[in-house]
Amino acid sequence: MAGYHYQVTVRHDGLGKYRVIRGAERNLVEAAAHAQQRAWNEQYAKKLEVAERRRERDERKQELEDSLREADERTSEAQEAIEEFRNLLAATLRVDDRINWDKLNSPSKNAPFSKWSE
Repeated sequence: MAGYHYQVTVRHDGLGKYRVIRGAERNLVEAAAHAQQRAWNEQYAKKLEVAERRRERDERKQELEDSLREADERTSEAQEAIEEFRNLLAATLRVDDRINWDKLNSPSKNAPFSKWSE
């Protein structure tokens, strides 16, 4: 180990990694450090891509769940409205609300207007 004259510590905070690179030649040590940094950067980029895909998938799943919940609520509201209309229709059918047109057109009710028609 006495033959190493150069040493570089390479860190990657995103991955939480570090490595000490030693060597007898400065150029080789620096090249190895750059290569390690590039490899970790690529690894971190892939990790971020995976995390982003997972986040997007979770968002889509949440949106779907929200849409299903809203659809269930709207369906329940529609079913309640239909039931109210059925009850209203049933109540209306039990009542005889026919209009007797003959009674409405009786001469006694139209008497005040008869003098105008003469």
